[in-house]
Amino acid sequence: MIHLYYRQRCTSTPRAIEWFKSYGIKVCIRSSGQISREELITALSSTEKGFTDLLKHPNHLNDEEMSKIRLLKTLTLNQALDFIKVNPQLLRSPIIIERNKVLIGYNPDQIRMFLPPEYRRSTLFRKEREEVLKRGD
Repeated sequence: MIHLYYRQRCTSTPRAIEWFKSYGIKVCIRSSGQISREELITALSSTEKGFTDLLKHPNHLNDEEMSKIRLLKTLTLNQALDFIKVNPQLLRSPIIIERNKVLIGYNPDQIRMFLPPEYRRSTLFRKEREEVLKRGD
């Protein structure tokens, strides 16, 4: 099951939800505060920059959130995970997780990783066939 975690007033979340609906993919939609510790670890393990990739961009933070981020950077991993659970408003949105697949934010190209393999294969086959027909092979 795909889980989508969001925070209020996020403009990317409705686009992600609409994308899933357009492909008939069922998604469990939850607020960022409901993300589990295990899912946070899964999301962290899929990033290159750790918490930096999971947290809201500094340009989108108010002073209070900025001071919380500075504090977060001084904590151990376990402390930081607990801190995020208490302060989920610091997370980017949406965070989309399915087993070991993770997407942070909305990207129309990257979200395709959540398409079922059969759909991706049939789309790839159709594109290859169209290219062959264009070339006249």
